[in-house]
Amino acid sequence: MRREDIGKYLGMIHRLHIMLIDKKLESHDITHSHFFLLLSVYDNEGITQNDLCELYKIDKGAVSKGIKKLIEENLVVKLKDSEDKRKQLIYVTEKAKKIEKEIKGVLGLVEDDITKEISEEELDAFVDVINKILNNLYAKVKER
Repeated sequence: MRREDIGKYLGMIHRLHIMLIDKKLESHDITHSHFFLLLSVYDNEGITQNDLCELYKIDKGAVSKGIKKLIEENLVVKLKDSEDKRKQLIYVTEKAKKIEKEIKGVLGLVEDDITKEISEEELDAFVDVINKILNNLYAKVKER
């Protein structure tokens, strides 16, 4: 692999990864973008949209659109913070709680599929390199 191919391969991996996640989520009427937001709300009840933006390094519009879809599907609700009325906190609904195990299991199934025949050492090295690339890209995007 040539160095100039790194972006191409990252793009291909990303597209195929989200296609596989979307395929496994079809029965829940949500996509990968909603899935990752929902996972974050499961693990951080009372999270704000701004926190989600920071967590995934995506813009407010994308998070807002994703949360709106999750609200429409009755998977999350937004409630005003009792201490700061300007803040809206996001919580999962009873419907979401009923499917939590299944939803969280999707990522495990996908990860099992994509890491087949790859050793722990190879995966650890891959994750280390990907994190370095991510940090380099994020720093360059944030440069003024």
